[in-house]
Amino acid sequence: TAHTPAARVLTKNDAPAIELYEPITATPTAKLAQLTLFRGVHPLYGLFLMDYFAKADDAETIQIFESLLEMQGSVAKSLRVPWPDVLPPGPLATEILDPQLLTRGILTHEELYPPLDQSEIDLELRKYPIPLAQKMHLFFESEVDHAGGLFVTPVWCAGDMLGRGEVNFDKFIRTRDLVKQEGIVFKHLLRLILLCGEFAQITPTDMDEQVWKQKLTSIADQLTEACRAVDPQSTDKTLAELDDAL
Repeated sequence: TAHTPAARVLTKNDAPAIELYEPITATPTAKLAQLTLFRGVHPLYGLFLMDYFAKADDAETIQIFESLLEMQGSVAKSLRVPWPDVLPPGPLATEILDPQLLTRGILTHEELYPPLDQSEIDLELRKYPIPLAQKMHLFFESEVDHAGGLFVTPVWCAGDMLGRGEVNFDKFIRTRDLVKQEGIVFKHLLRLILLCGEFAQITPTDMDEQVWKQKLTSIADQLTEACRAVDPQSTDKTLAELDDAL
């Protein structure tokens, strides 16, 4: 006589069966096409920034743009972003980045805004304000953990030049004692001009398209004029070469 197997008693060590997932199709969204527009910046970061530029003032926009361009460390040290008492934080910092970084425990208030007077503190123990571009980078890393290989270099070069009223390359170089590094600064400005064109292809969230394009066109035109005043032929040639290389 055949016997029916006894029912197996499940124990707590028996793991439930896992249904294997096999993707069949991948449907692109509208943002996929936007990712391919970024060539001079990490695409994921470029697209991430577009959600916050509407909140940034002009100085904050330029700070973020300049940080996307690599710059030799010795030159970058000469072009540090000013302290908050000289370059006050704008709405992007005060309304979005600072609160997010504080509530997430990424930075403390003292790290964001250390005391101005640290004369009684040993030099090696003094704290320096976290530049806006670095705040944005930290915020991005807390949101996206799979970008990899993304670095920023906070500097205040084009922003300083544009803020002087008269956009004069030679005068700026001499005032900042950068005569020996003028080639590096010159190329930095040219790369920034191309970056403006790259970001002008997409409109930031909650921002008027014409307002955005006018802002970037104004920055690019002023910098182009300043560079051409120094060497028009080299300016046009280098812009073309950099554009081809991207």
